[in-house]
Amino acid sequence: MLPAEQAAEIAASIQAVTPDATLRATLLDASPLAFVIEHMVAVKIGERYSTGDELKLLRNARSADYEAYHAYAEECRAWGRDQKAALVPPVAAVAEANAAILAQIQALESKELLPRPVRDMVKKSVAEDAAAIGYTLDQVYALAVTLGDAAPEAAKSWKKFKDFDDRIQALKEQLQ
Repeated sequence: MLPAEQAAEIAASIQAVTPDATLRATLLDASPLAFVIEHMVAVKIGERYSTGDELKLLRNARSADYEAYHAYAEECRAWGRDQKAALVPPVAAVAEANAAILAQIQALESKELLPRPVRDMVKKSVAEDAAAIGYTLDQVYALAVTLGDAAPEAAKSWKKFKDFDDRIQALKEQLQ
């Protein structure tokens, strides 16, 4: 998520990243939640088998008790793997979600008649004009919302720009 006041040239340079298997593994290695999950797996195993019991079973690897221990431990580890997998979404799911969001952003921006630099210039002009009469941009927006069609054209235009930018920002915040 980018700060609202992020410079336009920086915001325009941000690209969605689709994590490959190496990046996913790196993210999991660095995740404190993954560490907690590993600890929870150990606790789950420890609820049924003490460390001493585990060592004893490992020495008697060919016994029926060992097979039961091994099956339970593997069940706990599978649970842990499932929990970790949920921390970093699969590559395809992230790529698909990001592509859908970027398509929505492109569709919105293609409908906007004024390019970003022109909208930024209008924002600056409206901000200066509002400040000259003691208003903030938020007050100009509120004026447009309150008065609706009866609002001054500058206020209605500012509301339109702000609503558009808010929709784009909301979509960008959904990018993973």
